[in-house]
Amino acid sequence: MKKFGEEAWEDEMSGGHVNPEFLKARDETSRRIREEFGEMVACRGRYYPDPGWEELIRKTLNAMRELDPGIRINKIVNKWGECNIFPEMNSMQRGESRDRISVLKINAREESRNICAWCGSREGVTTGPYAGSYVLTLCPVCQVKYLVRLGE
Repeated sequence: MKKFGEEAWEDEMSGGHVNPEFLKARDETSRRIREEFGEMVACRGRYYPDPGWEELIRKTLNAMRELDPGIRINKIVNKWGECNIFPEMNSMQRGESRDRISVLKINAREESRNICAWCGSREGVTTGPYAGSYVLTLCPVCQVKYLVRLGE
């Protein structure tokens, strides 16, 4: 399994189809989130936060931390074209704050459907498997960049 900061994400995540500039931006996004949130995101899980969702991730993690200062995040991934934030369940307090954190997680996932994972645009965003591969949520400009990269 790849660790945070390693360069060779493309084979694991996309079969080599992703623009190297995007991969670098994703690594930088991951680094900034780890710097800002420290121990909260220091678990051993995977972090593949897409750069277009950085603002959404920050907003969600801040709200989660307000509800439960001891919460830890196991992973942040693009799953089926949505931003998924997975809290480490053993680190969460029981009761109302746990329920509210679940709502924050669901809201972030739903909101990410309207934000381009690569650039953060909210214009003309659609989710789909482009060229039959990795499911992405992209704006029209980033869709073209992705398909050009594939040679389509």
